[in-house]
Amino acid sequence: MEELGTQASDLDGKLARLRGKLEGVEEAEYKIDALSNILDDLTVNLETFREQKAVIDHVAAKLSQIDFEIKRAELVTQSLRDERQLASRIHQGIQSLRTSKSKKGASPTPLTLVKSSEPTAKKEDEEELEDTVIGDYSS
Repeated sequence: MEELGTQASDLDGKLARLRGKLEGVEEAEYKIDALSNILDDLTVNLETFREQKAVIDHVAAKLSQIDFEIKRAELVTQSLRDERQLASRIHQGIQSLRTSKSKKGASPTPLTLVKSSEPTAKKEDEEELEDTVIGDYSS
């Protein structure tokens, strides 16, 4: 009987160790399930991040294109300003020429762009206009 008692107590000890190991396995399974859920969440978040990154890359490319177009427009605007200033100086030169002609008693004649065999202005008037326009433009 004593032998059965010792065997029973040995079996109780082994059963307690097995129950402890079973609890450890169950706890490990619970932790594995939690980690699996975390991994699934990370996968979803990573996919969302990749989608957002693609959108951000697209927006960055569009912004770069818009920036290029803005710089191009600024250059065109500056070119138009320069042309307007040049046209203004030419206009002022023509007005100055007409004023000097009217002071000399000659009637002002409009300048034409059509070439003819006869000059519309005297050589000295042309040189005066050229000096006025080129002088203003070079300064």
